[in-house]
Amino acid sequence: MRKRGHPSFLLPLIDEKTIRELIESELEGSSYFVVDVSVKPGNRIEVSLDGDEGLPIKKCVEVSRFVEKEFDREEHDYSLQVMSAGLGYPLKLHRQFVKNAGRDVKYVLTDGRAGEAKMKEVDEKGILLWNQKKVKVEGKKKKILVEEEQRIEYSELKEVRVKLSF
Repeated sequence: MRKRGHPSFLLPLIDEKTIRELIESELEGSSYFVVDVSVKPGNRIEVSLDGDEGLPIKKCVEVSRFVEKEFDREEHDYSLQVMSAGLGYPLKLHRQFVKNAGRDVKYVLTDGRAGEAKMKEVDEKGILLWNQKKVKVEGKKKKILVEEEQRIEYSELKEVRVKLSF
């Protein structure tokens, strides 16, 4: 990919697709994967990674060094940030949903409704949420605990984040 000695206007632009494909080829066969790649104004490249069993900072450093070997900073004039798309970041890929099955999540639907529940199951089409809540029953003084399951297709989800518990 390096093109030494050529004027910068003749060099191929660094784009999201090129960066994604490069990193995916490097991570192929491992438990790590690319969640997101963005190239912002000023050639600021941001890469979010995740792993099926987590992502050590060491892996972010390795990927950063790998990209830097492929693209000469002087020729392309870019900055690079490789980070973990861990807890607190929205889930974007099916692989992330599978990894976090059984955990408590906060979600927002495309119609604006939001809630918190346990992500009980995950499949190719969507997720099954499970929750318990107390409801008032006519003729009873005390509220009773009711279990509720809700199936949501991925197309109905605007955002899902793993709920942090301390």
